[in-house]
Amino acid sequence: MTTQYTDLDLDFTRHPGTGDVARIFNLSAIKNSMVNIINGKPFEKPFDEHYGTGIRGLLFTLYTPLTSIIIKKLITEKVELYEPRVSIIDVVVDSTSTNIDTNHLSLDIIYYVRDYGQQSLRIEMERLR
Repeated sequence: MTTQYTDLDLDFTRHPGTGDVARIFNLSAIKNSMVNIINGKPFEKPFDEHYGTGIRGLLFTLYTPLTSIIIKKLITEKVELYEPRVSIIDVVVDSTSTNIDTNHLSLDIIYYVRDYGQQSLRIEMERLR
């Protein structure tokens, strides 16, 4: 029997039948949680100053090979700490699309979810002015 995971849709889409905020289930709920952790900044969540990776701030720095190592380590540590349903297999920083001039970052995260197997998540980040 597979476990069912539930979360709120943070786009605040209305449920057509009840009018409440719609719920998302299973893999969508897990991906939503991972995106929130990865995009989160330290001190952004009340009473938990360690939540979030803060990697969006790295878009304002010069990209070096060390930046990729820092990004991989932050994502692996924070996602496995705050999302216990997930085991990170690999984080790939796409250096071909990572451009210092455009401050753009592409990430491919390969992870394992019990009862659902290996999954992947692609995140594109861009600095906004």
